[in-house]
Formats: sequence, structure tokens, C-alpha cells
Amino acid sequence: MADQRAGVSDTIVDLLARLSQAVRSSMQHQVRHLNLTPAQVRTLLFVSEAASDSCTISALARNHGITLPTATGIIDALVHRKLLVRVPNPRDRRSTLLMLTADGEQIRREIAAWEVRIKRVVESLPGERQDILMHSLRDIVGSLRRPSEAVLARSCHVCAHYQAKVHPDRDAVHQCGLLNRPIRNDDAPRDCPYCVSA
Repeated sequence: MADQRAGVSDTIVDLLARLSQAVRSSMQHQVRHLNLTPAQVRTLLFVSEAASDSCTISALARNHGITLPTATGIIDALVHRKLLVRVPNPRDRRSTLLMLTADGEQIRREIAAWEVRIKRVVESLPGERQDILMHSLRDIVGSLRRPSEAVLARSCHVCAHYQAKVHPDRDAVHQCGLLNRPIRNDDAPRDCPYCVSA
């Protein structure tokens, strides 16, 4: 039985790698004429999806798992191409917020077109299988990208994913419904790119 489960795990890991490769290939084919690097494509998508009041360079760096200088270089190139602009952050004078320009929004729409094909495949699955897939992928992504407890962000209290006082007997009393993780308090103010206004 253990060998059979190990075989299933190996198959899942292989399928996830193939899925990642297929998605990357599809996206690159869609955006080849735009003369953008994969990192620039991911950045435009991040800026378009992140909450406008938490879309900072540091949030981008955390989300992509890259250093601040690397993130700054990507942003500089996109600003130079007039696809992004930096605007003052009204909550923190030391940082700036990132916004798409009209040209950046147009390119984002072209980039997003590749998602339509994947969405059609997902929508062809029965609803119950979609739910299982969503929860399974969320758990995998959450485990790979986040510690066992999330950190309370400044935006958590107004987020649709925020669940207050779910764990009253723990230090991390709140819950992030998206990451399926308890949220602990932290003195350092954080921004969350996954925030969705409730």
C-alpha cells in the first residue's frame, strides 16, 4: 500500500511539472511578439491582480521569491517601456505603489488570453472535481510558498479571505481562507498581494 501511494505521489509530482511546462510554453507562445521576458510577464500579471494599496516592489519580490534589486530591475525595464508607473504610497513615504499604464493594461489583456484555453479545460471538469483540484492546488502552493502560519497584513481585516477568531486557543487566532493558514500577529507591517476587498 505504501509503495502504491508513493507511486501516486510520484505521478502527481510529474504531472505538476508537465502542467507547469505546458502553461509556460502556452504563455510564451502567446506573448512572443511582445518582446517580454517571463519575469516581466509575471510582473505585469502580479500588478494587475494585486490589491492596489499593497502593490509594492517588496510585495512583488516576496511573491516571486526574488531579491529587491532583481525586482527593481524588472520594474525599471517595464517603467522604461511605459507599461508600469510608480506612484507615491500614501501609507508609507519610503515606498511606491506600482500601477499598469494604459499600454500595460492592453498587454495584460493579451497575456491573459492564454488563460482562456486553460480555463476551458478546467470548466470541462465536473464541479466536484474542480473543487477538489482547487483545494489540492491551494494546499500545495500554500505549503511551498508560505510558512505554516501566515503573517497578519495591514489589509487582512478588509479582505474577503480573512476569517476572524477561528483559533481562540492559539497565538495565531485568525485564519486566511485562501492560503488555509492561521494568521499570527506581527509587529512589522506587511502587504499581501492576495488581498481581495470584502
